Amino acid sequence: RIDEGRNRNIEGTGLGMSITTRLLAMMGSELKVASEYGKGSDFSFEIVQKVVSWEPLGDYEKAWKESIKNNPVYSASFTAPDAKILAVDDIQMNLTVFAGLLKETRINVDTAGSGEECLDKLTREKYDIIFLDHRMPGMDGVETRKRMAELEGNLNSDTPVIALTANVAAGAKEEYVGYGFWDYLSKPINGQELEKMIADYLPDEKLERRQESDEQKGLSVTAGEYPKIDGLDWDYAILHLPDTALMRSVLSDFFDCIELHADRLEGIYAGLPDKDAMEAYRIQVHGMKSSAQIIGIVPLAGMAKILENA
Repeated sequence: RIDEGRNRNIEGTGLGMSITTRLLAMMGSELKVASEYGKGSDFSFEIVQKVVSWEPLGDYEKAWKESIKNNPVYSASFTAPDAKILAVDDIQMNLTVFAGLLKETRINVDTAGSGEECLDKLTREKYDIIFLDHRMPGMDGVETRKRMAELEGNLNSDTPVIALTANVAAGAKEEYVGYGFWDYLSKPINGQELEKMIADYLPDEKLERRQESDEQKGLSVTAGEYPKIDGLDWDYAILHLPDTALMRSVLSDFFDCIELHADRLEGIYAGLPDKDAMEAYRIQVHGMKSSAQIIGIVPLAGMAKILENA
């Protein structure tokens, strides 16, 4: 939290260190730190605990896998075949995920890859809800939302617009409402949260509620059904991609774009420290962070987040 001027984009309240030291003090310990400026810091602590009983408590991993295995497959809570929504994101993989998560609802999903394409569609189609990504190159979501309000011939002046964002902090909803959005949805998108958001804003006459039947129930996909890949957390990926076909499709999209995104990042890096290149770099790693999170490559998502904050 040092030097707020430079580090203003770092999320959080700055209370973590204070809370940690107090918790350790209550347990008769203290936080130790070895730090070298420019290289990093190592934080450590030691806690002495009494063993009450040496009897094994059980196999936690086995119990956890059993609980996952016996969970029913998630089923859409409603269908809305007469509804039409627009999803705007500059990353194709994100649009694939968005449409895939809503496949069972039978909602008509239209997509746009930029703010400019979004504005063009708004003069030709009427939508029930618009989901608009915040961080996009060129015209970002906030600028697009502003231009929507001024757009001549806009058929969607009264359509709810939901912001999609990977940077969620306290007061986010108020901030986005101030920009003219109706609400926001955090990324990577969770299917149940997406459905709830749609149910909240979609006209009741277009919602057909469903009751889950025994025929709809089955076993959830588990991480054990996928091959072990270093750095890829299948359990995390399944949270966002519960369907095997969708998982395969999204992984294929990610793999096909690896070289393209790497080359683009290198090209932008060559232009640093130019201000425009700096902004382009931040947007690029922001998108890479979101993509890596969706498919469970947590280490890459973490590195991308560090680069974005830097």
